[in-house]
Amino acid sequence: MLQPISEVPLPTPRALLAIALCLLFASLGSLGCGSSEEAKKTYSGTCEFSEDCAEPLSCNAGVCTTPCSDGTDCQGLGPMSRCFSGTCFDACTPTTSCPAGLQCEMVGTTAGSCRAPRF
Repeated sequence: MLQPISEVPLPTPRALLAIALCLLFASLGSLGCGSSEEAKKTYSGTCEFSEDCAEPLSCNAGVCTTPCSDGTDCQGLGPMSRCFSGTCFDACTPTTSCPAGLQCEMVGTTAGSCRAPRF
């Protein structure tokens, strides 16, 4: 049987506080959901998946990069950008360093490309 509205107990202050906190946390949590372009990695950033990279980059060998057919496709990406096997990578040598989180993977005896370490 339904109770008249006048007999329905009002929430306690503790219950109202709990409801308010739940609503606050739910609204704060929704701020972090959804896609955030600023969280995406730029060229030569380390990645696990293509979704980690900003458009139109994709993840290749643990690095956000883009396809290329020759060296001109990589111009403007960075001063050390070169086309290796159809993908733009930063070039390196045993005596030059790669961006943080990457290591120089030698392609020949004098040149290589910066890629994510293989575990």
